[in-house]
Amino acid sequence: MGTGSKVALVILRVSEFISSVIVMSIVAHFINHINQAGADANSRIIYTIVVASISTAYSLVFVVPMTYAFIVFPLDFIMFVLWIVVFCLDETVCSCATSVSFPGPPSMILLPTRQMMLTHLGAF
Repeated sequence: MGTGSKVALVILRVSEFISSVIVMSIVAHFINHINQAGADANSRIIYTIVVASISTAYSLVFVVPMTYAFIVFPLDFIMFVLWIVVFCLDETVCSCATSVSFPGPPSMILLPTRQMMLTHLGAF
């Protein structure tokens, strides 16, 4: 494995770590709001935080460039599939927060309130 590919591998693993920590912190904050409201967290939200935790640990373990890094490719593919499933599940839960369109200036984007999201999540 050449020097360029080792550097690229480390950069990609660090970006994977940063992304998974960001997702994990956003979802943990969301779960905190759900608990403060006295509601139960949806299993899809729990699945999201589990995948983010696994991805964080995975990126920390494999950040060191190995000679045979291609052996880890099946695990990379599994993590990719897990993240795609997370996106699909969370999109169906929080679809109220996307694609809001109304006639007005772009600065007046209608964002869902906390109560709207909790009401939407309580339907499941």
